[in-house]
Amino acid sequence: KESTVDSLAEAIQKFEKTLSLQDFEKYKDNLIFLFDGLDETSPLERERVKMDIEEFITLFPQSKFVITSRPLGYGKKLFQLDAFGILPKTSGQVINTIKEFFKDDKPKMEEILGYMIEGSPKFNKKFAELATNPCYLTIICNTLKLTTDISKNIPNNIGEVYKNFLEIIKNREIERE
Repeated sequence: KESTVDSLAEAIQKFEKTLSLQDFEKYKDNLIFLFDGLDETSPLERERVKMDIEEFITLFPQSKFVITSRPLGYGKKLFQLDAFGILPKTSGQVINTIKEFFKDDKPKMEEILGYMIEGSPKFNKKFAELATNPCYLTIICNTLKLTTDISKNIPNNIGEVYKNFLEIIKNREIERE
Protein backbone atom coordinates (compact mmCIF):
# COMPACT_ATOMS: atom_id res chain seq x y z
CA LYS A 1 0.00 0.00 0.00
CA GLU A 2 1.18 3.52 -0.66
CA SER A 3 2.18 5.72 2.23
CA THR A 4 0.31 8.77 3.42
CA VAL A 5 3.20 10.91 2.11
CA ASP A 6 2.81 9.35 -1.36
CA SER A 7 -0.95 9.92 -1.17
CA LEU A 8 -0.40 13.60 -0.38
CA ALA A 9 2.02 14.01 -3.29
CA GLU A 10 -0.51 12.34 -5.60
CA ALA A 11 -3.33 14.57 -4.32
CA ILE A 12 -1.24 17.70 -4.89
CA GLN A 13 -0.51 16.64 -8.45
CA LYS A 14 -4.18 15.79 -9.03
CA PHE A 15 -5.34 19.21 -7.84
CA GLU A 16 -2.43 21.19 -9.25
CA LYS A 17 -4.81 23.99 -10.29
CA THR A 18 -5.44 24.67 -6.62
CA LEU A 19 -1.94 24.11 -5.22
CA SER A 20 1.05 23.55 -7.45
CA LEU A 21 4.05 21.55 -6.35
CA GLN A 22 6.03 24.83 -6.35
CA ASP A 23 3.44 26.42 -4.05
CA PHE A 24 3.65 23.42 -1.77
CA GLU A 25 7.43 23.77 -1.56
CA LYS A 26 7.14 27.54 -1.06
CA TYR A 27 4.65 27.27 1.82
CA LYS A 28 5.76 23.96 3.33
CA ASP A 29 6.77 25.59 6.62
CA ASN A 30 3.40 27.34 6.99
CA LEU A 31 1.06 24.42 6.36
CA ILE A 32 -1.60 23.03 8.61
CA PHE A 33 -2.14 19.31 8.26
CA LEU A 34 -5.48 17.92 9.37
CA PHE A 35 -5.78 14.19 9.94
CA ASP A 36 -9.37 13.54 10.96
CA GLY A 37 -10.82 10.33 12.36
CA LEU A 38 -7.69 8.25 12.82
CA ASP A 39 -9.68 5.76 14.87
CA GLU A 40 -11.69 5.03 11.71
CA THR A 41 -8.70 3.34 10.05
CA SER A 42 -8.51 -0.41 10.07
CA PRO A 43 -6.79 -1.78 13.20
CA LEU A 44 -4.34 -3.49 10.83
CA GLU A 45 -3.44 -0.12 9.24
CA ARG A 46 -3.14 1.96 12.41
CA GLU A 47 0.56 1.41 13.01
CA ARG A 48 1.41 2.29 9.38
CA VAL A 49 -0.77 5.42 9.53
CA LYS A 50 0.85 6.41 12.83
CA MET A 51 4.34 5.99 11.31
CA ASP A 52 3.32 8.00 8.22
CA ILE A 53 2.08 10.88 10.37
CA GLU A 54 5.26 10.76 12.44
CA GLU A 55 7.15 11.07 9.12
CA PHE A 56 5.05 14.14 8.23
CA ILE A 57 5.86 15.71 11.58
CA THR A 58 9.57 15.11 10.92
CA LEU A 59 9.42 16.34 7.29
CA PHE A 60 7.50 19.51 8.17
CA PRO A 61 8.70 20.56 11.62
CA GLN A 62 7.47 24.18 11.24
CA SER A 63 3.98 23.13 10.19
CA LYS A 64 1.00 22.70 12.49
CA PHE A 65 -0.79 19.38 12.92
CA VAL A 66 -4.35 18.71 14.02
CA ILE A 67 -4.97 15.02 14.55
CA THR A 68 -8.38 13.79 15.65
CA SER A 69 -9.17 10.35 17.03
CA ARG A 70 -11.37 8.83 19.62
CA PRO A 71 -9.16 7.55 22.44
CA LEU A 72 -10.20 3.95 21.81
CA GLY A 73 -8.48 4.13 18.42
CA TYR A 74 -4.97 4.93 19.61
CA GLY A 75 -5.06 5.37 23.34
CA LYS A 76 -4.38 8.58 25.25
CA LYS A 77 -0.81 9.21 24.09
CA LEU A 78 -0.97 9.67 20.33
CA PHE A 79 2.40 10.69 18.87
CA GLN A 80 3.56 12.02 22.25
CA LEU A 81 1.58 15.20 21.52
CA ASP A 82 -0.68 17.18 23.79
CA ALA A 83 -4.15 15.64 23.83
CA PHE A 84 -7.43 17.42 24.48
CA GLY A 85 -10.81 15.91 25.17
CA ILE A 86 -13.88 17.61 23.72
CA LEU A 87 -17.40 16.94 24.96
CA PRO A 88 -20.40 17.49 22.67
CA LYS A 89 -22.58 20.54 23.16
CA THR A 90 -26.26 20.27 23.96
CA SER A 91 -28.70 21.72 21.41
CA GLY A 92 -29.25 24.65 23.80
CA GLN A 93 -25.51 25.32 23.94
CA VAL A 94 -25.29 25.15 20.13
CA ILE A 95 -28.12 27.64 19.78
CA ASN A 96 -26.46 29.99 22.29
CA THR A 97 -23.14 29.70 20.44
CA ILE A 98 -24.79 30.56 17.12
CA LYS A 99 -26.64 33.50 18.72
CA GLU A 100 -23.39 34.84 20.20
CA PHE A 101 -21.39 34.28 17.02
CA PHE A 102 -23.94 36.06 14.81
CA LYS A 103 -25.17 38.69 17.29
CA ASP A 104 -24.20 41.46 14.84
CA ASP A 105 -26.04 39.83 11.92
CA LYS A 106 -29.52 38.99 13.15
CA PRO A 107 -30.99 37.90 9.75
CA LYS A 108 -28.13 35.43 9.21
CA MET A 109 -28.43 34.19 12.80
CA GLU A 110 -32.17 33.57 12.41
CA GLU A 111 -31.67 31.75 9.10
CA ILE A 112 -29.01 29.45 10.59
CA LEU A 113 -31.12 28.79 13.69
CA GLY A 114 -33.92 27.70 11.35
CA TYR A 115 -31.75 24.75 10.33
CA MET A 116 -30.95 23.99 13.96
CA ILE A 117 -34.30 24.13 15.74
CA GLU A 118 -36.43 20.99 15.58
CA GLY A 119 -39.92 21.76 14.30
CA SER A 120 -38.70 24.61 12.11
CA PRO A 121 -39.57 24.22 8.39
CA LYS A 122 -35.85 24.27 7.49
CA PHE A 123 -34.76 21.94 10.31
CA ASN A 124 -31.83 19.76 9.20
CA LYS A 125 -31.20 16.85 11.57
CA LYS A 126 -27.75 16.04 10.15
CA PHE A 127 -26.65 19.67 10.51
CA ALA A 128 -28.01 19.81 14.07
CA GLU A 129 -26.03 16.67 14.96
CA LEU A 130 -22.80 17.99 13.39
CA ALA A 131 -23.18 21.27 15.26
CA THR A 132 -22.98 19.50 18.64
CA ASN A 133 -19.25 18.95 18.01
CA PRO A 134 -17.53 22.14 19.26
CA CYS A 135 -14.76 21.97 16.64
CA TYR A 136 -17.17 21.44 13.76
CA LEU A 137 -19.45 24.18 15.10
CA THR A 138 -16.56 26.64 15.13
CA ILE A 139 -15.65 25.79 11.55
CA ILE A 140 -19.29 25.94 10.47
CA CYS A 141 -19.87 29.35 12.09
CA ASN A 142 -16.72 30.82 10.58
CA THR A 143 -17.68 29.46 7.16
CA LEU A 144 -21.25 30.72 7.34
CA LYS A 145 -20.09 34.13 8.55
CA LEU A 146 -18.13 34.55 5.31
CA THR A 147 -20.77 33.27 2.90
CA THR A 148 -23.71 35.06 1.37
CA ASP A 149 -25.81 31.96 0.60
CA ILE A 150 -26.46 30.12 3.85
CA SER A 151 -28.67 27.44 2.25
CA LYS A 152 -25.84 26.26 -0.02
CA ASN A 153 -23.38 26.04 2.86
CA ILE A 154 -25.34 24.14 5.50
CA PRO A 155 -23.35 20.90 5.77
CA ASN A 156 -24.91 17.45 6.00
CA ASN A 157 -21.69 15.61 6.81
CA ILE A 158 -18.16 16.29 8.01
CA GLY A 159 -16.80 16.20 4.46
CA GLU A 160 -19.04 19.14 3.57
CA VAL A 161 -17.92 21.03 6.70
CA TYR A 162 -14.30 20.86 5.55
CA LYS A 163 -15.09 21.36 1.85
CA ASN A 164 -17.08 24.54 2.53
CA PHE A 165 -14.41 25.87 4.88
CA LEU A 166 -11.55 25.18 2.46
CA GLU A 167 -13.52 26.75 -0.40
CA ILE A 168 -13.93 29.96 1.63
CA ILE A 169 -10.20 29.99 2.44
CA LYS A 170 -9.28 29.39 -1.21
CA ASN A 171 -11.58 32.21 -2.37
CA ARG A 172 -10.11 34.61 0.20
CA GLU A 173 -6.59 33.81 -1.04
CA ILE A 174 -7.63 34.38 -4.64
CA GLU A 175 -9.15 37.76 -3.66
CA ARG A 176 -5.87 38.77 -1.96
CA GLU A 177 -3.83 38.16 -5.13
